[in-house]
Amino acid sequence: MNLKAITSLRSSIRRRWIWIFNPRYIIEQLRKREGSCKDCGAICCKRTRPCPFLKNCKCTIYNKRIPFQCWVFPIDKKDIELAGVSDVCQFKFKM
Repeated sequence: MNLKAITSLRSSIRRRWIWIFNPRYIIEQLRKREGSCKDCGAICCKRTRPCPFLKNCKCTIYNKRIPFQCWVFPIDKKDIELAGVSDVCQFKFKM
């Protein structure tokens, strides 16, 4: 397993851990999040853990609804760094 795959897996596990055991942290961080997704062709979805339901940069199972896991990405600055998308992600976090 290469370093990128390990980092991506670590990021995914961390995000799920926070989502299950510390949902208040997600709410706090979403209040601090600034910016918006620039709809770059799903680079984040491809670089993090590739989603098997992503076809032609569109979600094939949730039509208009975005799954919660996707909607809250990135949870915080560390999430951006671990996912390896700091060069493309447009979200910033207030202190």
